Amino acid sequence: MFLVLLFTFFFLLYRDFFRSFFYKVFADEKRSVIDVVFQGIYTVVKDYLAGLVLVILIIGAMMTAGLFFLGVDYAVFFGFFGACLVLIPYFGISLGALLPAAYTLVTQDNPLKALAVIGLFLGVQMIEGNFITPYVVGSKVSINPLAAIVVLILWDNIWGYQD
Repeated sequence: MFLVLLFTFFFLLYRDFFRSFFYKVFADEKRSVIDVVFQGIYTVVKDYLAGLVLVILIIGAMMTAGLFFLGVDYAVFFGFFGACLVLIPYFGISLGALLPAAYTLVTQDNPLKALAVIGLFLGVQMIEGNFITPYVVGSKVSINPLAAIVVLILWDNIWGYQD
């Protein structure tokens, strides 16, 4: 996670260097093509980030509503805190479930309610990973939701946890 942030920082810091590098590598008549490619990259990244913000808002609303339904105090905080952890693949929402579950376990005498909080977060994670993110981010970046799901499965098999 740290390396991704570090690489992103340096790519943003040296973006003008990359553009001038490509200008030097390719002929002068290709500058307009290079500019079009860079503009396309900027547009896709901007749309992707807008899609992620929308996903976080949708998931935060879903978790907040579920926590309100379960009667958990500070449902808005816990819901949107868990939604922000969606940015951490696979474990983000699960980690986000630990804090409200522990709070519910400590403040209320019903351990089943704490398990219901964990179940709520895991259920939202399944809905998010299979429907919300592929549809919302795919529509923002103009990718077919089925293609987004297939790519997620392929990348999971390539980079995911292997036994």
